[in-house]
Amino acid sequence: MKRALIIEDDALIRENLIELLSEEGFEAIGAENGQLGLDLALNDPPSIVLCDVRMPELDGFGVLQALRQNPLTKNLPFIFLSAKADRADVRAGMNLGADDYVTKPFTRAELLEAVRARLARQDASRPPEQPTAKVLPQTIVVEDPAMQGVYQLAAKAAQALISVLLLGETGVGKEILAQSIHKLSQRREGPCLALNCAAISESLLEGELFGNERGAYTGASQARLGLLESANGGLLG
Repeated sequence: MKRALIIEDDALIRENLIELLSEEGFEAIGAENGQLGLDLALNDPPSIVLCDVRMPELDGFGVLQALRQNPLTKNLPFIFLSAKADRADVRAGMNLGADDYVTKPFTRAELLEAVRARLARQDASRPPEQPTAKVLPQTIVVEDPAMQGVYQLAAKAAQALISVLLLGETGVGKEILAQSIHKLSQRREGPCLALNCAAISESLLEGELFGNERGAYTGASQARLGLLESANGGLLG
């Protein structure tokens, strides 16, 4: 039986999560603060940890950092529960080795999808904590240490259900990196579509993104799916 450790200082949320995961067949245990949760995880490592970010004394970042530094728990699946998953928090968590973020309030389906996806990757022996350039497509060759760091972070980001923003000048390989992230993500079975917004006029951009119905404008002889709908379940970059 899979064991789930919920580290959450809000008693109502903690008990609800324990009940939810127990109904799904997990042995679910709770901890009311970061230090207690860390002690439980180190003493008897669970299958997965769901941890709040903002807690008094030892916060979620401190818990994660301690777990990643211990050989027994360095690969332990870890999902953050956050009421405010801003970009700085997400970046900090991913750099420390978090596997995913679930933003409060979340639905039962959203939480279970994140938990099952992470456990499935663990069972398949594909740990995202130690991504290397070797897991990236063989068409990509990276020698510069700085770029190796970029691709390692991209491989880690691909394992989480988050949006990824790639910034860089024309020709540096943003689209290739986006394709690499797609191939490593949970959405890899879906389409990977690219859109160059700069090459499309403002008047045509809406139609490209959202599509149109037949007769929506002069010359619209048939309905056409937009890229957003076409990329459903995959990636649009």
